[in-house]
Amino acid sequence: MRKVLPGLAMALVVLGGCSGPPGSDPVENPAPVHATEQVSVYPFTQDGRPASGLDVVHEGNGTCWQSWVSVDSDAARRCAPVPKGDPDTSKPVHDPCYLHPEAGADRALCLADPTTGQAVSFDVVSDDGPRPEEEAAHKPWFLELGDGRHCVLYLSPDEGVDPAEIPTYACGRNDYLYGEPDTGRPVWTIANRHGEADTRIEPGPELDEVQIRTAWF
Repeated sequence: MRKVLPGLAMALVVLGGCSGPPGSDPVENPAPVHATEQVSVYPFTQDGRPASGLDVVHEGNGTCWQSWVSVDSDAARRCAPVPKGDPDTSKPVHDPCYLHPEAGADRALCLADPTTGQAVSFDVVSDDGPRPEEEAAHKPWFLELGDGRHCVLYLSPDEGVDPAEIPTYACGRNDYLYGEPDTGRPVWTIANRHGEADTRIEPGPELDEVQIRTAWF
């Protein structure tokens, strides 16, 4: 089942273009996973206001360009705050943010932890547009595993490297997922390994298969 969950999707603040792991811990005695839930992020009402359940904790001006994290939605952006009269864009970057899907949209919402429903809102000063259509991919940018850990898409600079060597999602310190989710069954799974991210020189522990409870797109 694929559903839209307005306002309740995870956000990532990126510094210097590199995503950091969420750092969540496993839940003691988690509920069993019967089917992976797929969530399409749509943080707006039809008239362009923040969706019910979202608490906007900060507002400001921002400049936006294509998202590095959400590679499924053409409304997703990567936005940096730009104070009025300040052309310097070397500020902390929020990714993903979402534009209201109407022509001439001038507001972006950068989403927060689904347990808090917090968001950052930007009046968009400039927008370089979405990711090119040929680069889009139906890939979740945020995962909740069966044991409650949260994992965010891992941005590796290495292109064309065996996914067994370079992680695709980061779940915390020395806690990574490898490859793509296996979606062939109702409960999706993915390979997990605790250890250093780069094991090309000195191999790390064996990969374990873990369940995916929720996938955000």
